[in-house]
Amino acid sequence: MASKNTPIKEKVPPIVLLKYKPGETIIKGGDFGITIYMIVEGEVEIYIESDDKELSIVTIGPGEVIGEMVFLTGTASRRTASARAVKYTILEAWHPSRLSSEYANSPIILRFMVNQILKRLKNMNRMVMELEKAKARKKELENYDPWASHRKFYRKQVDIEVMYRTIDAATKAILWGMMKDLSRTGMCLEVPQTNNYKCSHEPGDLFAASSFLPNGKRLDVKMKIVRIHESIDKRVITLGLLFVDLNEHINKKLGFFLMR
Repeated sequence: MASKNTPIKEKVPPIVLLKYKPGETIIKGGDFGITIYMIVEGEVEIYIESDDKELSIVTIGPGEVIGEMVFLTGTASRRTASARAVKYTILEAWHPSRLSSEYANSPIILRFMVNQILKRLKNMNRMVMELEKAKARKKELENYDPWASHRKFYRKQVDIEVMYRTIDAATKAILWGMMKDLSRTGMCLEVPQTNNYKCSHEPGDLFAASSFLPNGKRLDVKMKIVRIHESIDKRVITLGLLFVDLNEHINKKLGFFLMR
């Protein structure tokens, strides 16, 4: 039986082995947590979530530690990044109290060095995150498709007959097709394969088109091919067309029809 003057040693929680299947979340960025993990087996991906996108930072393996930032800062704070198992993974889960006494009793100069390294690591992590965000934004701009982007938000399905002809070409053949959807920036036009024999239908080709909207308004536009898809039986070509040189009057017609 311990005397009143004998300090009672605080019980340290035991090390726990945790197992994760590929894809399972270990740490969720933004959540509070104090547990420190050491990878015994497998691989763990560290990533951040920004603008509904995941940005991978690094993938680490056996012997490496995750979740240590909260312990080193000595404050209860939110996790700065997320972590998930890439392969079947086994982790040792440590309670901070297992390390706190040893760390508190370490030489002051050692703790000072750790704090300096920690500050640099925070700055480095911040720079990596900003770099990954910048790379993601650059990739989005490189892959930007104005036809697909605008069509997603303003497209309206229709079934309207369209008369069209080439612009600045030797042939002035009158061609017909069916408009399948319409947006403020363009249309999707299905045309018979035979039209392709009468004049060129390639990306960049310009056409003048006329049709009547369901509300009775006539639509006269110039348009450029930006996308081509041929049906399996090769009888029909689907053209993604972008309007060019739209004036205010046509814009109002389109806007009024698409709002209804």
